[in-house]
Amino acid sequence: MPNSGARHRRVEPAPPENTKAPLHSPPPRGSTPGPASKDSFHSPSSKETGSARERKPRLRVSHACEPCRAHKRKCDGGRPVCARCRKLHVGCYYADARGEKAKRDMRDLTATVNVYRDLLLEVLPQLDAATQVAVQETLAAHEDDVPQIQSQEPKADEMEARGSVGSPRLQDRIQDDVMVLERSVGFLGKSSAVRWMEEIVEKIGDRQQFSRALASSCVYYLDDLDLDDFGEFGENVNAFQLPQRAVADALLDSYLTTVHPFFPVINEEEFREQYERYWSIGSPLTEDILIWIATLNVIFSLGELCAQALEMEWRGKPNDHTLYYVRSRLVMQDFVRTLDRTDLNHIRLDALTGMYFFASNQVNRAWHTTGTAILQAYTLGLHLKSVDPSVAEVQHDMERRIWHSLASLETQLCCLTGRPTGVSGRAVSTGMPRPVKIHDAPETSFSDYSKSKNIDPSVSDDRASDEAQTPSRVKIDPFQSTVELDAILSETLIYLYSASTVTLRWVEIQRIVERMNSKLARWSAIWTPVFKDVLRQRTEQTSAARSQVMHLQIRCYSVSLLINRPCLCVTDSGHVSSMPDQSTESRRSDEVAAARCVASAQNLVHFLRKESDKYAFYMATPWWSILHYLVQAAAILTTEIVYAAVHVPDSIDSLAADAVMVLQWLQAMATTNASAKLAWLALSRLLQLALAKNDRDAGSWVAFMPPCLAIGSPNP
Repeated sequence: MPNSGARHRRVEPAPPENTKAPLHSPPPRGSTPGPASKDSFHSPSSKETGSARERKPRLRVSHACEPCRAHKRKCDGGRPVCARCRKLHVGCYYADARGEKAKRDMRDLTATVNVYRDLLLEVLPQLDAATQVAVQETLAAHEDDVPQIQSQEPKADEMEARGSVGSPRLQDRIQDDVMVLERSVGFLGKSSAVRWMEEIVEKIGDRQQFSRALASSCVYYLDDLDLDDFGEFGENVNAFQLPQRAVADALLDSYLTTVHPFFPVINEEEFREQYERYWSIGSPLTEDILIWIATLNVIFSLGELCAQALEMEWRGKPNDHTLYYVRSRLVMQDFVRTLDRTDLNHIRLDALTGMYFFASNQVNRAWHTTGTAILQAYTLGLHLKSVDPSVAEVQHDMERRIWHSLASLETQLCCLTGRPTGVSGRAVSTGMPRPVKIHDAPETSFSDYSKSKNIDPSVSDDRASDEAQTPSRVKIDPFQSTVELDAILSETLIYLYSASTVTLRWVEIQRIVERMNSKLARWSAIWTPVFKDVLRQRTEQTSAARSQVMHLQIRCYSVSLLINRPCLCVTDSGHVSSMPDQSTESRRSDEVAAARCVASAQNLVHFLRKESDKYAFYMATPWWSILHYLVQAAAILTTEIVYAAVHVPDSIDSLAADAVMVLQWLQAMATTNASAKLAWLALSRLLQLALAKNDRDAGSWVAFMPPCLAIGSPNP
């Protein structure tokens, strides 16, 4: 149609008078274009030129990756891998530009200056008067220079910030350690709940004399107990004296029923046979028998600790567990052993001694003893897979149990002390042992003792086994699940709580947290259904089985708490102050992890809330370690209260109620546990100060706190 071209033609506005016409105009619409010349291809109309430039800007990035730069190829600047390197499967990396290198150097210098300034302020109270004046004058003279340096710092995001921005901080250096100065505990690292309490003190106030004393009072370990002179027992101790047979049976059964399923370093069947022979006819005092007697006394120590915690009527004096340990040490004092020879019996004895120190809250002694046992285990090659056909499979299995028991105990001690592990996963090739078979006691079982809380030597031995009565009950392997959980905990400590953690970028820390959460979720997906079945069958299951399940669930919450703890950071208006340029996605990841950390502490408390009294509480929990899990949870809850519940908004009151629930349990435990009393005092002080910081009054919760919270006051 003749008018079709006119109907669809657009009318172009006339160019301004001072606008130079294009050198080449496009042909009229509807006409047949000729062969496109080079000039005509690059010379569209002025309007089309402007719109084309808006739609298709030239792809040019300010910083190309090094492989593209070396080959002089166009780079799209994609991070962490550009499109070209991804297509060619080439390692993509970006070097610092000149300006970025200068900025990075300035940041490093600024960080160094700040570290030195903080260090001077930390050691200032320990200097003499003249040196204090000199330091203060020097800092004051250059005080104005520091903000100028800091003002030149570019804002940092998660790609630039290092792991030291997380919580807890300064993991790569030893600080002015009030714990070392005031108590014989030694170095405590950042995975220790004691350090978490110290960090709460730093958030509440400054590091003046009060704060230092308050931080020192947070240590609840008992490593200052006197064992060199046998304490109150003097030297008149008969190393070969045994308790009454009924009491000895109860002590042995209490250990085998509670601790042994998670720490199977002895063969229960063989040990019981030797135990019966020793009571019946005695044994010649050979070296092996002496080691066995020393081992028996350490087991009595653990059994006595259990009896004291449960306040059994047949329990001995409060320090009888120390008496049994002293007897064990006296039996072995004539042996020059570790330098000349190492055997499985010595390792077993050291392992049980380490567990005794751990259960009695002598953490530093537990660390030393367990470390010695691990070195001896390395000497015998227990960490390696054994294929010697001349050795019975039962012996191989026992060696695997001892190794994994030692590694498990050491991992828990690493967590409590914040010290690096002595077990390298790459050096270990031994497999998992077979499930631990728990035998019933031949005379009276600990479950019967716990029901009656009384000793009756005339109890008949015709009771039927619980296993025979309930053959359909759900089976669990507490030791295997514990070892698997300890592997996750060990990896968490290595990657998130070691000195090298501060050198990682924050985005790498976040990836580690995510990876460890995924591993814990897989462990939970395997075992949680089994745990639920056990707890659901309350009438069919033994109290020991329920206690084992609760132990594992509590430990799961504890590991989750540790994994996400680095993201529980100091915040300003909900944003991590050390990373003002942090991306929304990264900030959201931190918020989720911090909320998960607080939720793990709350879940641990809620999981135990149904235990109505002290006896039921101890029967349902791992009595030898529950104190440490309670302190962990209370420290996290108090930390979030100090942060004004920024990660779980509008929940200060519920957090305080959960923390007070922990104080209630500690108050009940304090009657028979000196370490629990120290923890109760320390956490009560911190909780009151945290509530006051948020204009909250302790109110009715004061009833669950010590009557006097003054530092240095006599214990209640």
